Parts: sequence; C-alpha cells; structure tokens
Amino acid sequence: AAAIAGNLVERGTDRMVNRNLNDGLPAFLVSNPGLNSGFMITQYTSAGLVAEMKVLSHPVSVDSIPTSANQEDPVSFGFYASRKACEVAKKLEYLNAIELMTQVQAMDFMEEGELKHSPVIQAVYDLVRAKVPTVEKDRHFYPDIMDINELLVSGKVIDCAEEISGKLKF
Repeated sequence: AAAIAGNLVERGTDRMVNRNLNDGLPAFLVSNPGLNSGFMITQYTSAGLVAEMKVLSHPVSVDSIPTSANQEDPVSFGFYASRKACEVAKKLEYLNAIELMTQVQAMDFMEEGELKHSPVIQAVYDLVRAKVPTVEKDRHFYPDIMDINELLVSGKVIDCAEEISGKLKF
C-alpha cells in the first residue's frame, strides 16, 4: 500500500514539474529552466525512491526456505518483512517532503490575484517558507528535503493546519 501511495505522490510531483502537464507553470518550476535544472532533480529522486519501494515491496515469503530439519516450512521471514516495510514507510516520508516542497514552489509562480489560498494552505506555505526559501537557481536540495521532512514527521504541518481548522480527523 505504501509503494502504491508513493507512486501516486511521485506522479503528482511529476505533473507539477512537467511543463506539458502543469497548466502553464515554468518547466521544472524554476525561472530559467534552460540554465537551471530546478525540480527536475527532485523528481528524479522521487522516481528513484518509488523504484526502491517497489523492489522492497516484493513479498519476502516467496523466498521461504525450510528450517529445523525441514520441520518448518514455509517460514514467514516476518522480521525481515517488517524491516522492509519500515524502509518503504521511510521512503514515503521523503516522497511526501519532496511533493510538499514542489507544491510550495509551484505556489510561488501563481500570479497575484489568480487564486486565493485557503488560510490553512497559506499557513502551511508560510511554515515551509520559514524553513526553506524559494528556489531561484540550482542548489543542493538535500537540506531542504530534510527540513521539510522534519516538519512533516514531527507533526508541525498538522499542528499548523489544526491551529486554523481545528482538530483534523484521520
């Protein structure tokens, strides 16, 4: 399920950076896409994370090996399966951070008055922008991804939204 969710997140990220699909936003969400790679690199990262998630989602039980003098077969390899599931979940966290970073960058290209953001969306935008500045030219994205990942994993994004909307039900 996490690998499928990751695939959906990556496709959303691709739609925002792909000038053929993003409703007029600049290619790769950067002002000078010919000189800068912009968010093309983060979309590559997302695609790579999804590929790893799919490989990790292969059921370990298909590789069962008889144990205990052939008395125990099949062996579930539950511990190894749980380790793989944790790795997949961690990669999904990074995919979500990349998508949020991409969404906030896309918002930077919206024309004044084109659309008004809801107070919750604006608050989340402001929270992210307080940690990660707008991408004007190519830079190392790892620190940005880690900062936004921390906002998501710590619950600060949810807390920010709930300050305005009230308690969210999940």
